[in-house]
Amino acid sequence: MGIEFETLNEGDCLLCGTAGSLTGEHKIKASLLKEEFGSRKMVMAGKDVPKVLQSPRSKHVHFTAKICRECNSSRTQAADRAFDRLHQGLKKLRTEGRQLTNSNNHPNFEMSTRDSADYFRYFAKVICCFLAEVGGPRSRSLSQFALGLNDKNPIFLEISKDEQYEVIRSERKTDGFAKHGGLKFRFDDKKKWVHSIESSLSVGGIHYEFWVQLRWLAKLELHFRYGQLVREARSKLEQY
Repeated sequence: MGIEFETLNEGDCLLCGTAGSLTGEHKIKASLLKEEFGSRKMVMAGKDVPKVLQSPRSKHVHFTAKICRECNSSRTQAADRAFDRLHQGLKKLRTEGRQLTNSNNHPNFEMSTRDSADYFRYFAKVICCFLAEVGGPRSRSLSQFALGLNDKNPIFLEISKDEQYEVIRSERKTDGFAKHGGLKFRFDDKKKWVHSIESSLSVGGIHYEFWVQLRWLAKLELHFRYGQLVREARSKLEQY
């Protein structure tokens, strides 16, 4: 058993690590997809070119890795709702033609202290999901933060307007577009050590880049205990 990372067995919840009744999780929140597309066909991109999907229930918008029912409801509900409020506030700013963030890269509208902490937990959950999706281990610190078991925020976040949003909508002749960035391992200059684990998502013209930086013990553990995963990431130019 490692210090930071724990191998996930089939049937384990990717967040709490226990075996139990598992449920699916969307790569982009189902509520946002429904808001963006309604009952229309979806144009959504991941690591590949945009695909036309029939609905938010398509297998392409779900992680294959699973979360237990408790983690997927009560334990992460506050984070999900905080992210919803963040996104709605940013969409309003975008519609009004205003700056999304202030000079400190904080949302350019007032949020409660609780929400300002909790929406980071949503991004932590997404990274945990993508890490499990590619057969990676469970990050204890990241999953505990996602579940609200500690308040030490490891997530870095950049928010911006998706400059390609209107272009893609026009080219694809669609009223909506969404994209997730999959999982990216960022290496050091010598491409030996994983420096950070990153992902992104874009929906409603709002783009989120989010990542966690690894400390040395975590870098060593990932390199020596999960070497195959690291080698695969390196061979794919660090991008899943």
